[in-house]
Parts: sequence; structure tokens; C-alpha cells
Amino acid sequence: MQIRKKTYLLPQKLISEVKRTCGAKTETEAIIRAMEEFAFKKQMIRWHQKNSGRMRIRNLYG
Repeated sequence: MQIRKKTYLLPQKLISEVKRTCGAKTETEAIIRAMEEFAFKKQMIRWHQKNSGRMRIRNLYG
């Protein structure tokens, strides 16, 4: 992964909340984790839309 220095104006309250929620040690780590989570969620939504109606759901409990 290529790292670049960027400057953004972000709400400190939001950064602190993300840092606390994901257990990150630094603000940078928190922001990276949040961005990775967002990208993963977007991939899962695309996969679900692509495969919608093709999946079988089994009832494992009865």
C-alpha cells in the first residue's frame, strides 16, 4: 500500500469516536480502519446485489 501525506479538516469528535470504537492507538490508524471498513462494506453490497436471488438460505435450526 502506498502511503501519501494528506491534509483534511475532520471533526475531532468523530475521529475520537472512531478511534475509541475500533481500539486504534493513533488517529491515523483509526481513519485508515474506518476507510477500510467502508470499502469492505461497499464490496459486500455490490456482491449482494450481483448475487441477489441466486443464493439458497438453509434453516439450520429446524
